[in-house]
Amino acid sequence: MYILSIGGRYKPTNGGNAKRISTMCEAFSRQGNKVTVMTCDGNSSENSQETIRDVEVLRYTDCNKLTANVKSVIRKKKVDIILVHEETYVRKLKGMNILIPIVYECHAIEPNPNKIKEAILTILRKWYFDKKFIKRVFVLSKNAGKNFACRFSYPQELIVYTPNGLNKGSFYIDTMHYGESESFIYGYSGTLYEFQGIKILLKYAKDILNIASDVKIMIVGGGPMENEVKSYVKANGLEDRIIVTGSVSQEKFDELTQTFDVMLMPRPLMLSTESAVPLKIFDAAIHKKPVVMSNVSGLTEAYTENAALIYDSKNSDDFVKCCKKIYRNRELAQKLVEGEKVALSTWPSVDEVAFLQLEEMLKVIKDG
Repeated sequence: MYILSIGGRYKPTNGGNAKRISTMCEAFSRQGNKVTVMTCDGNSSENSQETIRDVEVLRYTDCNKLTANVKSVIRKKKVDIILVHEETYVRKLKGMNILIPIVYECHAIEPNPNKIKEAILTILRKWYFDKKFIKRVFVLSKNAGKNFACRFSYPQELIVYTPNGLNKGSFYIDTMHYGESESFIYGYSGTLYEFQGIKILLKYAKDILNIASDVKIMIVGGGPMENEVKSYVKANGLEDRIIVTGSVSQEKFDELTQTFDVMLMPRPLMLSTESAVPLKIFDAAIHKKPVVMSNVSGLTEAYTENAALIYDSKNSDDFVKCCKKIYRNRELAQKLVEGEKVALSTWPSVDEVAFLQLEEMLKVIKDG
């Protein structure tokens, strides 16, 4: 089967959706399929072509140039099916009279805060997410599937749950680093978006630091709110207690994550946090870190109370209570880390998730 993947970023060394897309395309290739990725990551100064880990990657300077080349790539490569990762391209492809089947991987559902615009957008989405055009929808959480079906009148039976897969070869760090340093570090990792919980962390940062004089907070990652975070730290004179690393390589990310005593995931309750089980769940287990997290479904689909300290996202004051509970409590930390391992023991691997998507794509091709 020849798969054309459109949208998203193909960057194997990055995290988040870029890592998801990259590892899945590589898994498709490992299982005997040909894969071409068409991507526009906003950083390319000119169109380019390269092959990475047996995946052909075509990079474009902007999404219009990408879209303009879709039909020629389909013809030259004799593509069997298109896998789209961004809603923008679903909309663009809808008017292009594409004759091969198209499936869509939903990474997030983003509502418009303006009610009138949201109503118009919902009507538009029902048009381009029509089952005759989009043959399957892959979702990264069970709750996302329910939301997608309800919002866009898409048949539930054509929505397939394919969560972020686990790289089981990476498990586990041999020993748990917890409470062994002079400082006790509450760590946050990930891109600095509001939906990741960075605003909640800043709101309660002083309360967390007040747990004890040896407490520090480490924020690993860059992104849209990086300047806001750094300004907060500087304005409050907390440079010696809140460490902000900015964007780092995967190797450095792993090195810094290993210094955490606790991993924080204070995600707010919103549609995007209900749409996917994040990769940082796996990072916590790989590095044997106890987790304090909110009860949004994107997190609780993976971890129950046996694997994390969970607080109600509608009562974020409890976030600090959980942070206090885990402070230098090695017995509790050990219990939670063991719970993480149990929780993920039956979680599907990257190859298993890829195989499930491939099965569905073959069905779509067979059905015509």
